[in-house]
Amino acid sequence: MAIMFKVFDHDDVGSDDHLGSAIVPVKDTMVHNWFPLTVGDKSYGGVQIAAGFGGIACPAKIPPFRKVQLNVESARHLPAKDRNLAGRAKSDPYVTLSWRSSETQPWVDAQASTSVMKDTLKPVWHEQFVLSIGIGESMQVKLHVFDKDTVGADDSLGYTILSLPSNAEVGSYQHGWCELEGGSGSIQAAFGLAPFAAPTPLPVSVTVPVQVDIERARGIVAADAGNLFVGKKGRSSDPYVRIFWRSDDNCPWEDSGFKTTVKVKTLTPKWGECFTFDCEGGAHIQVKLELYDHDKLTSDDCLGYIIYELNDAMPYSKGWHSFKGGTGELDAFVRIAGCGPAPLPRVNAKVTLTSGHDLLPTDTDLLGRKSADPYVTIAWRPNAESPWVDVLYKSEVAANTLDPVWNETVDIPNVVRTDETAFKFTVYDSDLLSKDDVIGELVLLPGWEATVGGDTTQFELLPPGLHETNVTQVAVDLLDKHDEGNRGYLRLTLALPLPALPSPDVAPGVICGHGAEIERIAAHVAVHRARGLTPPEGRERADPFFRLHWRGTVGENFEDLGPEYESRFIANTVAPQFKYNGSFEVEQLKGMALLVELFSFSYEGKDHFLGECVVEIGFGVHPVTGWFPVTLAGRSAGEVEVTVSLLAVGAGFVLPTEAAPWFLDAV
Repeated sequence: MAIMFKVFDHDDVGSDDHLGSAIVPVKDTMVHNWFPLTVGDKSYGGVQIAAGFGGIACPAKIPPFRKVQLNVESARHLPAKDRNLAGRAKSDPYVTLSWRSSETQPWVDAQASTSVMKDTLKPVWHEQFVLSIGIGESMQVKLHVFDKDTVGADDSLGYTILSLPSNAEVGSYQHGWCELEGGSGSIQAAFGLAPFAAPTPLPVSVTVPVQVDIERARGIVAADAGNLFVGKKGRSSDPYVRIFWRSDDNCPWEDSGFKTTVKVKTLTPKWGECFTFDCEGGAHIQVKLELYDHDKLTSDDCLGYIIYELNDAMPYSKGWHSFKGGTGELDAFVRIAGCGPAPLPRVNAKVTLTSGHDLLPTDTDLLGRKSADPYVTIAWRPNAESPWVDVLYKSEVAANTLDPVWNETVDIPNVVRTDETAFKFTVYDSDLLSKDDVIGELVLLPGWEATVGGDTTQFELLPPGLHETNVTQVAVDLLDKHDEGNRGYLRLTLALPLPALPSPDVAPGVICGHGAEIERIAAHVAVHRARGLTPPEGRERADPFFRLHWRGTVGENFEDLGPEYESRFIANTVAPQFKYNGSFEVEQLKGMALLVELFSFSYEGKDHFLGECVVEIGFGVHPVTGWFPVTLAGRSAGEVEVTVSLLAVGAGFVLPTEAAPWFLDAV
């Protein structure tokens, strides 16, 4: 049984107005509560009713209000409205509260606000407030963030509106980050009917590691005049690059604390330097590379800048980009750590420059004797197609000698390590009044040798650009005089460590040389991400995951590698970031292929098939890497980015097959 109660507004003139109806179920026991008054599908206030069968005593009245709890936790990415004494952009944020019962009602000042947080764009408050709401009523609360000013009106930084429905239950609450309207940034709050246990506050920011490889620049602005005093004409620059970051457009730029070395008097600098630092961000990070000309007497000139956008859809940027606010281009690889094509391994090299012998004379001393004032510079490059990267090193000048002794050691960080990595040693004759003369140069190709040269090994110097000297072509006959090509000899030691190689199956060891016995072959698979996937019918997004299958030779069926080679699903996206790595042994080596099957996870039944991708693996260029098409029923259904490397495994070593020319003969 149920009783309907209708509430009216009595009018002396005209018909009474209907304010709402409440339906009360009547049972064996007395019913006593507040019941919402409704008109149609909307609720307007409430009425307190006690009803039951038989004679009932009138119970004590229930208070007509309920308590609403609001926890204001923190904010982030707020705009900067002021500058502190150090010139740094900042704000002094605080939050005011106002409320209303519905969108049609005016806002009521709650006469409450948080404390003011000084000099910050990511304040943390952890303050609690209690408001009252009528039974059966809804509520909206506005959190308005301001910047406190000593002089003048406080600046608005933005606001957000939280809503509590009329049917909310005691103890229920909403908690999370809310974007600020009319400004920028977001605020974290918990809001619900009291009492509820305060949830653990979410972190104000997430630390994201970012990697930046700065390779080279070209066509940059010439900011300095030539040195006419020593007869050197023309214009040049002394360029270097500084690195900044921020989490979005409205935040000030943060100095990463990193910058490249200064390259002296050049418009085509080559750095080959890499940096890693942490950014406070989330789904969006901006990295700015600013190019400067170093000045000794005045402030450094900014020659231009480039801004790189990193997000979930595109977590890296690689290649040449044009400078804004200047001229020229920069070659750099900027990425969220672990994303994008795997960079080539880098190691720290060490050169011990011992001495020279029988150098080609370029000067004549006061007694008419042939002589020189030699010194040495060093450069390296990862392959023949890449430009030389100058090392910030110049040996001491050995005065008036053709048999200099240096005994100097130099560390060279972040050298790209491949089997084509080369080092160039150029010997100059120092001149005070004219351009220094080139006596000769030596180019070494260490291959996969970890150490080249030694105290008793001498290398022949040749004219610049004549040819590259392999480590096996060592000059030992010191009695020969300078012919058309010979420019003397250098004695040095080059230590170039081998890169550490990842393999979950075996511990990395020493890479052995020719003739090593291979025990087994392993495949290392990295599935980076996918894009443009086709969601299941009736949905705008998918919950993608993948399974891996392997084929050892042409004609074989693909073999399911098992549940350990299945990724977790990424919720609500058609461009998932998988960041998966796995390894397994392989037996057949002809016609190898990897099959990546993509699915959308289903909570209710069978997972939805999104398509498949086949990656063919030959004995060509390794590793096999790039974007590969996903097909579904013969039509295009997106792409997936995959890298597959083959590892030759033996006693005490793990060797990438692309590093060993003898691998094909061995297998």
